[in-house]
Amino acid sequence: MRAVGRVRRRGDWRTLGEGIEPEAWLSRGRARDLRLALAWTAAAGERARCARRVELRRGTLELEAEDAASFDALASALPEIVARLAEQRPELGVRAYRLRDGSRERRARVDPCEG
Repeated sequence: MRAVGRVRRRGDWRTLGEGIEPEAWLSRGRARDLRLALAWTAAAGERARCARRVELRRGTLELEAEDAASFDALASALPEIVARLAEQRPELGVRAYRLRDGSRERRARVDPCEG
């Protein structure tokens, strides 16, 4: 497997793929997943590391917490984080969220009028 690194263009170094839309080099699904991951990280900040899995299915942001402590940390902040995500990236279409760890689950709808 070849390592992906940096390429040289016109005298300066750039990360491979920099300045290119993800759809140009990824499948549509993977590009959507990349956009979601970047948006989640920007909206959640430090708490983004508490989620082991982040997916978007039919408008529901599905998160899986690393452990019970991560679940508690995310559960308290998730309404604000998801509202921020929906406001910053409306094209993702986040309308609800679902947070799970091994034994617990929390669901809620996103109210676009709040915030």
